[in-house]
Amino acid sequence: FPADPRGPRPTGTEGWPTLLSQLMPHQMRDALSHIEVTVSGVVPGAEMLSPEEWAAVFKRRRLLVDFSGVTKWEIPPEALVPHHREIVSRKVRLAAYAPEDWQFGVVRQAWLTAGVPEDEIACVFRDRDEALAWLLRRRASA
Repeated sequence: FPADPRGPRPTGTEGWPTLLSQLMPHQMRDALSHIEVTVSGVVPGAEMLSPEEWAAVFKRRRLLVDFSGVTKWEIPPEALVPHHREIVSRKVRLAAYAPEDWQFGVVRQAWLTAGVPEDEIACVFRDRDEALAWLLRRRASA
């Protein structure tokens, strides 16, 4: 991957792909059992999280992304393929809350393009409570 113009990455994020230097509009919260990210407004062609935030996600290995506040998606879903593949390789359990039809479709399209194994490691939901319950559920193999 190209060198990150922002400097060295935190431990645990080496090799993480850098798309652009701008971050998506979001808020992040460490809920101890998982990380919650709320994305809002217009999503430009940008990084979803900073390297420091990704390091926290990789440590917790459970991520809930709330897309309910997104009003427009400008980055093509295929541009996120390297990120999704890295998430899968690091065994991060990923739940997305996308209540609107178009939000749900964009998330699923991005995951399908990246070959993300749905229902095993990632799942998209229209109901936030269902997303959180799935995210925190223990896998049979765990």
